[in-house]
Amino acid sequence: MQKKLDCTLMTELGTGLRVVLGETEAHPVPNETIAGLLKTAFLWREQWFNNPDTALKDIAKEANADISDVSKQMRLTFLAPDIVRALLDGTTSDDWPPERLRRLDDLPVTWSEQRRLFGLAQN
Repeated sequence: MQKKLDCTLMTELGTGLRVVLGETEAHPVPNETIAGLLKTAFLWREQWFNNPDTALKDIAKEANADISDVSKQMRLTFLAPDIVRALLDGTTSDDWPPERLRRLDDLPVTWSEQRRLFGLAQN
């Protein structure tokens, strides 16, 4: 996350110019690597779903990747939509770097369990 410094110039009668410094709200920074990871995963899924004759090994060969890596990365396409949005917006915790997402092999099936795993549990 980036922090921005808000600098406000104020004038008051008889006191001249005064500078007031203070931190503003932290704004999340999207991670381009995670965005690329998700984009590739969704493209592979579409390729696989739209072409019944295409096997995962064909996608892996075309991508010059290991079939297990393709399989694990494609699992990200089954994340709850709000988790995908949080990953793209950069609002998930720092516990989810791209390499950890790429190697995720124990993704819960239900969205509620996924939210707990990502620290986004809803009440």
